[in-house]
Amino acid sequence: MIKVLNINQTLQDLKIKLSTEIDKQKSSKTNKLLKDLKANTPVDTGTARDSWVIENGNIVNTTDYIDDLNRGTSVQAPEYFIEKTLLANEGVSPNGTIVTVR
Repeated sequence: MIKVLNINQTLQDLKIKLSTEIDKQKSSKTNKLLKDLKANTPVDTGTARDSWVIENGNIVNTTDYIDDLNRGTSVQAPEYFIEKTLLANEGVSPNGTIVTVR
């Protein structure tokens, strides 16, 4: 007969380790997306580029004219550069709205 001891504790430990690893991977991916968005944002004064931040797990830009830039008003970046930047990253697939304008 074989007995597996402490299976509940082992499963709990694995759950914690998995959750920690998922959080690390999510943070790493979010930081890469932020870096890519900054790199692909058209620059005149640098305000739009420098306004990208992570808030509550979301990447946010509160610059008044970021939506105009995303609609292609700058010759430095194509129309919908935000969506194109995000979708160009491996493992990113939308399951709803990609960009929301407040």
